[in-house]
Amino acid sequence: MYAALCTSLASQGYLVAAIEHRDGSASCASHVDESAGEVKHELYRHTDGNYKWRTTQLGVRTKEIHAAIAALCPGIGGGRGKKRATRATIPENVFPGSSFDASAHFADLIDHRRVVAAGHSFGAASVLASIAAAKPGTISRAVLLDPWIDPFGIYDETDQACAFHPLRAAAANAVPTLVMRSERWNADLSPFTRHADSPWLDVEVKGTKHQDFSDIAFRMPAIARRIGMKGDVDARRLFEMKLGLIDFFIEAATAIEAWGDQGERVKLRSSALELLRTYRDEGITVRVKCSSAN
Repeated sequence: MYAALCTSLASQGYLVAAIEHRDGSASCASHVDESAGEVKHELYRHTDGNYKWRTTQLGVRTKEIHAAIAALCPGIGGGRGKKRATRATIPENVFPGSSFDASAHFADLIDHRRVVAAGHSFGAASVLASIAAAKPGTISRAVLLDPWIDPFGIYDETDQACAFHPLRAAAANAVPTLVMRSERWNADLSPFTRHADSPWLDVEVKGTKHQDFSDIAFRMPAIARRIGMKGDVDARRLFEMKLGLIDFFIEAATAIEAWGDQGERVKLRSSALELLRTYRDEGITVRVKCSSAN
């Protein structure tokens, strides 16, 4: 579903860890049965509309995301340390039949100060939930593609417990966040953006639909359009814009943290608009909101 994005980011030098969630939401997730020495598979369980079960799934996904970070960046959960993963701490490859040696390839190359968590739809909600539950410094950047946040429940500002709502809790962890959403996607992130001290950028792309942020538009464009899962925007140009915006935001957020002044936040918005203007000739129209414009 997201091979295009994962491989493209990897080609630019990012180390990409794609998690197969074992919460029942994946089409088919695998795990290693160590006693039998073989790979077994867990099939998809349909749970749409069952928010109680979705909440349980969020708990599973949060643990999996934190486990993946801890495996690749030992010691990261303790705060904003500078420790890098080494050959002795890189996780062992336990997949049967695979000879890939992670320690040989990644030792001394992983900088846990720049861990980026990204997700689409329920995956974006999983990122927010993981940030909300994490110690400060565990996740340093977030990319939310058309986040589906219904399982979080209603946010009520008059409720004293609202500070513990995942959106508020994520905002309190001060993680610079990029949001890309399809046209008229109604996820209300205002509880997050109103309380966020860190920079955020929210881009709505007109003429897109929810699944345009996945690989469906590449794998089966005609079928996707016929069943209403593909918008009018050219899939390849949208993908280029998405990839460029992600790379831009990660670097821009680093500059803001380095300088820490309002001028850099203003520059974030102006630079983002300059980047997005290059796609106007292709018929791509966007609406941008930014933390500097609050």
